[in-house]
Amino acid sequence: GDHRDLHLSLRRQRQMCIRDSIKLWNDVLKTSLAIKKACNNQKATIGILSHNQYKSAVVDLACLSSGFRIIPIPLNATREHLVFIIKEANITHLFLGGEKALQLWNSTKYNDDELVIIDVNDIGSLQNKSIPWEMFHDKFFQNQKYDNLNELSDQDMNSTITIMYTSGSTSNPKGVKFSQLNIISKRFSRALALPEISNEDKFLCYLPLFHTFGRYFELMGSIFWGATYSFAESPAFNSLLNDFKIIKPTIFISIPKRWVQLYEMLDNKLELDSEHSSVIEKKLSDITGGSLKWGLSAAGYLDPDIFMFFQKHGIQLLSGYGMTEATGGITMTPPNDYQPESVGKALPGIELKLAEDGELCLKGPY
Repeated sequence: GDHRDLHLSLRRQRQMCIRDSIKLWNDVLKTSLAIKKACNNQKATIGILSHNQYKSAVVDLACLSSGFRIIPIPLNATREHLVFIIKEANITHLFLGGEKALQLWNSTKYNDDELVIIDVNDIGSLQNKSIPWEMFHDKFFQNQKYDNLNELSDQDMNSTITIMYTSGSTSNPKGVKFSQLNIISKRFSRALALPEISNEDKFLCYLPLFHTFGRYFELMGSIFWGATYSFAESPAFNSLLNDFKIIKPTIFISIPKRWVQLYEMLDNKLELDSEHSSVIEKKLSDITGGSLKWGLSAAGYLDPDIFMFFQKHGIQLLSGYGMTEATGGITMTPPNDYQPESVGKALPGIELKLAEDGELCLKGPY
């Protein structure tokens, strides 16, 4: 009976995954066609200024699929930097998502009659005319029939399909250009480095989709692996704790701070130096939803003791190093082979060497 119940449960999960995949695919195709119609089949550059949400992710995927250059704009940009990015990247259509994006846009007082604004969440109150999301779909898609594959144009794998503006640069933001070759080669290399991740895994994601870590590892990685990508309600720690219980993720990717907070939360509840491992693992499982088995910490320093603590208690926490210019990750500690004070080995496809002055040099297709 238990075996039959498990079989039925897995079957329902597979059916839900297939249903959700078909919905995503159709939404991407429909949005691709709407963008194509909105641009009158002319060359256009699409900008996204939005918090993490399904609609803005669909716009991103639609542009990457149909050959429109797409620019995710940091939601923490200043109004001066926002205007700089719009002008430098020659953005022709801007998708605004959420109150924060709307407030930032209104603060610029930027006025360009040629710039088309699409209000993703239909909030209104914009300083100039905008097209609500539903009208965007209805007006430009118009329920026309479309051929799933023929709507995806042939693309030059080496041309610039997207630009991401770094948050760590001085003066005006610096745009890093990516081709389809960069993105696709990174996906295969990361899959080779993490062969055990599959369509049975669930990501709990709070990292912003205007950064490479969240966009290339989590969003596109989930699609590549067939895993489940779950939007966190908020990046705040207490909100994530609630999401852990709801989503029950198997994978959590984060900056070091969240791993420190999880450790400190356990340390406040238990005597970690003397408590039995089974008690620690039970409490850790309760906090993280009961299924967490993979983790990655990067974009900052995390004490080796914390890496080893989580590894000892059932979560394979990996260390990594990367940068926007490398489509995200450059190195990662291999599963079950963590070395203290190390950010790991080069991911497949990357060649590394140390110059005589100690500078790390790298090259590869991504």
